[in-house]
Amino acid sequence: MNLSRHGKERSVERVEYVNCFAEAKRNAKIAYRAGKTISYYDSKPQFSAYLQARKRTSNNSTVRVYKGNIYIWRGKHKTLTTVLPIPERFLEELKEERKSKS
Repeated sequence: MNLSRHGKERSVERVEYVNCFAEAKRNAKIAYRAGKTISYYDSKPQFSAYLQARKRTSNNSTVRVYKGNIYIWRGKHKTLTTVLPIPERFLEELKEERKSKS
């Protein structure tokens, strides 16, 4: 797994528990393995549509949601291109899901 320069910078900038590039790479690997895929959010149509739109921005991309962030990898070598926070308009919808599972 590779990280683009932009992906490293966004990880350090936007993920609160990542402070250096080495941690960014380790976190990207964990997010790829443990992150939730778009199909996991099929019961949340608005959020799922948002994730699909992010996926369509680049061909052959992989999207995962992990610990409040959206990770986007591109290409067959799975290069992390960016990390985005989950928009606030979806946080309430996702909190309701967690409460119902508890």
